[in-house]
Amino acid sequence: MQVIAFEDDAATLQALREAFAKFHIDFSGYSAPPADIVDIVAHAHPNAVISDINMPGMNGLELGMRLHGDPRTIAVPIYYYSSMPHATIQHEVASIGNAAFFSKLDLSPAQLVEAIRNMFQQDRWSP
Repeated sequence: MQVIAFEDDAATLQALREAFAKFHIDFSGYSAPPADIVDIVAHAHPNAVISDINMPGMNGLELGMRLHGDPRTIAVPIYYYSSMPHATIQHEVASIGNAAFFSKLDLSPAQLVEAIRNMFQQDRWSP
């Protein structure tokens, strides 16, 4: 399994890196989405993308629209991991499709990894 994450908080990015490492999951983390995000994700063929919502430059919702607007990356599930209240962005996340929202206020990075692993094991979002 391979996961790419976009998270501007260095401590959260490091915690995600450590949590995925415990399960021997290939993890690549970026502090901000690069302009060529679609090419990076298309080339890497990850099983999932994790993204914060509020980031400098390109926010997580724009990231999702770009990824799911390209045939090479449309099938990659996006897990939003943000401290933004879910009700505030529920409609936007749903409109992107193949996306789920997890709150940083409710789940630690380790719990997020466990939730993602469970979704794949239950075949809810197979790669």
